[in-house]
Amino acid sequence: MQTLRGTVTNLNRSTQVSGGGQNSSVITTNVAVFELDGHPVTLRDREAIILKDGDEIIVSGQRGNDGVFKAFAYRNITKNVHGGNSGMVGIVSSIILLMLPVIGCMLAGMMNAVSSGSGISMLCLFPLFIVAPIVGAILLYYSIKQRRAWQAVA
Repeated sequence: MQTLRGTVTNLNRSTQVSGGGQNSSVITTNVAVFELDGHPVTLRDREAIILKDGDEIIVSGQRGNDGVFKAFAYRNITKNVHGGNSGMVGIVSSIILLMLPVIGCMLAGMMNAVSSGSGISMLCLFPLFIVAPIVGAILLYYSIKQRRAWQAVA
């Protein structure tokens, strides 16, 4: 994780909207593209991004292969505000996903004991044992990365 500190110039804003199909919610993401002391930076956040040209800020993130710094969190020193996801919801969710196979085994064992074999078979739970830990591990990796970025500017 890297941090950059400097003055915002050439600020451009846009909004990304996704979802909204039948029975699905709409997700709106605010996007800010700017230069920070000559370094190109992109910042995406679901909350409003409080920035304007001339503000002194700190961003934390990583430089992409294209040379653009992808900020995960920011602190606007001029206005004394910060933004970016703290990553805690993702960390808690990933721990739950990583524990699902254990919980599934316990539930299947209890149901089989109570119903004398007519409960959930272990074969039905097999996809849970494979998919949940993989998704949980990936989510944990990105959530920890987000958390470190958030802490770096806090």
